[in-house]
Order: sequence, then C-alpha cells, then structure tokens
Amino acid sequence: MKKLICIILVLSGFVFPAAAYDGQNTLDIIYGVNAWKNEQITDSDIISESVISNVGTNIYDWFAFSSGRLGADNIQQYQAYNETVLDTINENSYSVPDCERLALCCAACGADISDNGLLQKAVFDNFSRENLKDKIINQLIYALLTLDTHCYTIPENTDLTRYDIICEILSRQKVSGAVWMMNENTPETDLTAMMITALSPYANGGELFTFSQNNVEKSVTIRQALDNAVLYLSSAQADDGTMINWGSSSCETTAQTIIALTTYGIDIETDKRFIKNGNTLFDGMMTYRLENGGFAHSFDGAGNADGYASTQAMYTCCALLRSQNGYRTLYDMQNEFTAEQAGIIQSISNDIDKLDTADTAKIKEILDRCVDVSVCDRRYIHNYSKLEGLLIECGIENTAAYKADELGVNSEYDYTITNLTQQINKPAKQDLNTLNNNFSGLEESMPEVPQKQYSQSRYVQTGLACICGVIAVFVLAENRRKRNLK
Repeated sequence: MKKLICIILVLSGFVFPAAAYDGQNTLDIIYGVNAWKNEQITDSDIISESVISNVGTNIYDWFAFSSGRLGADNIQQYQAYNETVLDTINENSYSVPDCERLALCCAACGADISDNGLLQKAVFDNFSRENLKDKIINQLIYALLTLDTHCYTIPENTDLTRYDIICEILSRQKVSGAVWMMNENTPETDLTAMMITALSPYANGGELFTFSQNNVEKSVTIRQALDNAVLYLSSAQADDGTMINWGSSSCETTAQTIIALTTYGIDIETDKRFIKNGNTLFDGMMTYRLENGGFAHSFDGAGNADGYASTQAMYTCCALLRSQNGYRTLYDMQNEFTAEQAGIIQSISNDIDKLDTADTAKIKEILDRCVDVSVCDRRYIHNYSKLEGLLIECGIENTAAYKADELGVNSEYDYTITNLTQQINKPAKQDLNTLNNNFSGLEESMPEVPQKQYSQSRYVQTGLACICGVIAVFVLAENRRKRNLK
C-alpha cells in the first residue's frame, strides 16, 4: 500500500520539485523531428541521403547543422555533406543568406571554412565597410555568427571589422530594445533574439560602440544593448510561454528566443522574466509539437508539421542540451572545454557570486584570473557584469576588458565533432541520497523520476498533486477500515 501511495504522489508531481526538461526528453524531441522527416522511427542518420541530395535547401541544411551540433552521425556522413556543399556552391549562384547558411552548416559538420573557401564566399566576398548599411540585419547577424564559429581572423586585404558589423547591427535597434527590419514599422521579435545570439560573445568586453541612427550619434556597450533587448523579449512573451511576433505566436520565434537566452547565459527555467502564468519558453515551444514528432508553425497550423518550425525546434533542443551539459553554445564551434577549462570558469563564477565591495583584494585576484581566460571564452563567465560593476565602484582598472576585434584570434582547432548522444543517455535525475534525506519515509525501492514533465503547467501540477493527495488519504482510510472489519 505504501508503494502505491508513493507512486501516486510521484506521478502527481507532489513530492518532487519542478524542473523543465532533461537530457533524454530533449534527445527524444530531436529524434522525433528526425523521425517525422524520415517518416519512420529512427534515432540516427539525421544526415540522410535526402539531406545530402538537397544541399542548398534551407530546411535540409539545418538538419545537417543540427546533426553536427548534436554529433549524432558518423564522420562519413559529415564528409559527404561538406563535399557536396563545396561541389554545389562552385556550380550554382547562391544568395548571401544561402552562402552564410552553408558556411555555418559545414562548420557544424567539422569543416574548416577558412581553409575550404566557404568563409570567403559567405563573408569577405559580400561584406565591406562601405556596403554594411545596404545589408538587411539578418545578413549582418549571420556574417558575425559565421566569423565567430572559430573566432576567425579577418584578412588584412579587407577593410571589414567586427566593430563595424556590430555598430551596424546596433544601429537597427530601437529604444524599446527591439530590432526592426529596414524600412519597416514593426519590431521583429525573431531578429531581436538573433541579435542577442550574435552579440553575446562581446557582452563582457566593455567596449563602447558609437554609430549614427537617424542622423543622431549614439554610444552603447553590448551589455546595455542586450539587456534592453532581453526586456523587450520578456514583454513579447504570452501567458502560455510562447513568443509573439507581428501580433501572433509562432514556434520559430519561441525557438529563437530560447537560443538567444541560452547563449547569453540566462536560465529559461528560473528567470522570472520568462515565466508567464507558470509557463516557460520550453513549455511554449512544446505546445507546437505534434504526435508525428514534427512541429507546427502556429496554432492555426495545428495538425500540420512545418519544415522551418521543426528544424528550428530541433536545433533549439541541441542548444538546450549543450547548455545543460556544460558544452559550448550552439554557434560556438571551438574545441569543447577541457575539464580544467570548465573548472576554471566555474570557479571564477562561484567566487564572483560571493564577492562584496569591501574585499578589494579578492576582486583584484578574481580579475587576474579572468585575464588568464581566453578572450573567446570570457563570454562564459555569465555573472561577469557583477564583477564589472564592483570594479567601477572600487575604482579598479578593468584589465580583463577586450575589444570586439580581439576575438579574431586565428587559433588552431582540431575540428572534431563531439557526440552528445554518447554523453547523454539518461534523463537528469535527482540524487537518491537527497531524496532519502528529504523523504526518509519513502521506500528505497521507489523508482527515480525526471524532475518535471516538461509540458505541464505548474498550476496543473499543483491541482493534480492535491487530487492525488486526497486519493492517497482515501486509500489509506479505506485500507484501515477493511482491516478493522477483519
């Protein structure tokens, strides 16, 4: 009887605290999208013959990108995709967005795009300081993302700089924090999220960017711009957790927002700015998931999986897996952190949390440790703004500050693809010792459970908990009554 009651309480969510998703659930979502694409049950071969034969097609390319960032396929499939891209791009006339996408996808699949010419085709053949104002903002964003896949150095024979690209992106941001398309009168939630994704590596630099907007000179730091954009995104979230763009919610907008916040170091499960009516962004994205594994674009399209929505949900789950398990962000394709590197960054973050203004010696000591972290990796000290504020308050020179163009470090990489599927083969579970300490009366044989069913509202969980609690009390009373009758 005790076991029955335990099971009832576990299923209701009454015993265990809420958490949004775990590794296995997120992997299942990715494989579900792949199964929808292949119209069969499979958990491998995301790069299939259909993907390779449709190189240059938006949706199929993003399947290859997702596979690379998940590491789910074998090296032969990645090589086949990259070789097909190189053959295709030399035979066809592709637009700027097409070249940028193909460069990003090949980088995700282990190619050195600075060596095979894709970086040249995607960025340096299309962008110069003179023509930046003529580019639409998504082209600027993807150019920066492509450059930063491996912190590539800009060649000396071009006048292009990261500073110039960033200034042009910032000039498209309005006072509300939202980014607008050229000659449009409506803010773009998708593009605002994408701007956060692209500019996050520069947030800890502290550099001041000066640009002209409507003939007025403005100067901002990346952190100021991104924090303003985050506030706008929070205001654009609906009560069901989804994100609104142009007056309606969509899967793609919700997915892009998750990627942006994950890249910027914001926890979408705990940050109250992105929990509406008990629903997180992940809850919102999951409302578009269909039984066949695909994702609908909008509620109006319920029942019909959409290619764009499905692929974006797919690589959003890759971003979440990477964030959950301490890997680099979705578009950061440098070698994965060693245990030593990850430990240093975590140690710095922990010590920043403990800082107060009185301990100037400790502040300087942590600052020196930040300087020892690679310029391209300082973005992962997500609470760095606290240290930055204390440095200003104490009048200490910030020697860890860096300029945007310092991210062009031209380091050596091995371009290996980390297979996350081998690392994540179980759902995230609570430690049994913790459970036993908190609930010593529960039987040790009780099965472990994921921390939260990802699609449930917290209010629904609370209601179920109350109902199941009443049922459990009733079962106990009935069992006692029967024993008394005997």
